[in-house]
Amino acid sequence: MLELETLGPLSKIPAGGSVEHVEHWFLFKADVGEQEADIDAKLIPLVQQTENLVK
Repeated sequence: MLELETLGPLSKIPAGGSVEHVEHWFLFKADVGEQEADIDAKLIPLVQQTENLVK
């Protein structure tokens, strides 16, 4: 399992103002192996599949 924490930009919010930070979570079942090249080869295509889902 890999979990990443996302951060929004550091901003000053005026009194009464607001900010929104949206996260999209995806769960994939994948045997990615242990070598760095194998991990990249298996994970990058999965991440690319999500690009059209979050626009």
